[in-house]
Amino acid sequence: MKDTWFFFPLGHLLRAIGGIPVSQHKHTDVTSWVVRAFEGSKNLAVAVTPEGTRSANAHWHKGFLHIARAAGVPVILAYIDYKEKVACLDRVFTPGDDVDADMKEIKEYYKNFNARYPEKFTTGL
Repeated sequence: MKDTWFFFPLGHLLRAIGGIPVSQHKHTDVTSWVVRAFEGSKNLAVAVTPEGTRSANAHWHKGFLHIARAAGVPVILAYIDYKEKVACLDRVFTPGDDVDADMKEIKEYYKNFNARYPEKFTTGL
């Protein structure tokens, strides 16, 4: 999670439930750290929020796909459709060898859902 959320007292709670502060300004090898964490754990879940929380950005980061592939774990696609008032975890996605093709497939999945702030969300498709 973005390191700015790890302030007192919230930071203690986030760390207690396994939260990891990630700096956007420092080179951090989060991918390798998370892969190692998967290797050393029977039960581990990592939540990755979508791009575009502050402004629309069609370039989505691909680190979660690299993590899933290296750790040998699937990606569970989930969404909140604000217009339909539905939240759902409904698809298991297993990354293949082509990260760009995987990302396109994931963007296809998300392109028709209704974001809370539609002007701040885009798949670029």
